[in-house]
Amino acid sequence: MEDNFTYTLTKSFDYSFKGEIRKADFITLFPPTMKQHNAASELKQSMIKMVRVEYSSTENIENLTKDAESLTKESDKKEDEDSEITAELILSMIFGSTTVDVNVIFEQAKELFRLGLALVDGEQKLTAPLIEKMSIEDFRNLVGEYIANFILA
Repeated sequence: MEDNFTYTLTKSFDYSFKGEIRKADFITLFPPTMKQHNAASELKQSMIKMVRVEYSSTENIENLTKDAESLTKESDKKEDEDSEITAELILSMIFGSTTVDVNVIFEQAKELFRLGLALVDGEQKLTAPLIEKMSIEDFRNLVGEYIANFILA
């Protein structure tokens, strides 16, 4: 498991830091600690439940992997060649789930980010108002990366 992960935003947003208005370029993500144990456990439980129920057969995993690869733009890929769990695969699983409500997963991730596990430009806590400024694509990708790097890693 990594110590942290940096997600580069596709669309920056304005935020205030020490009285200055800045443009956000990236979000630094950190693994959960005991302080965030409950929120991290809820998210992991949702993901494990979804995987066990819906993707228990090898055929389903292979089809899901193909779907995820077809949805991924080559220029946006940031895959670790040693890792099979990618943000794209996670997001395909979430959106294809009939077991777990997609909004529950995203709310659970928001709670983790608000608890201090995500910093805008590595310095400003990602608060609820800042999350609301993010593009939908960036937020979804941030959740996928967080789950791939820290929850299911």
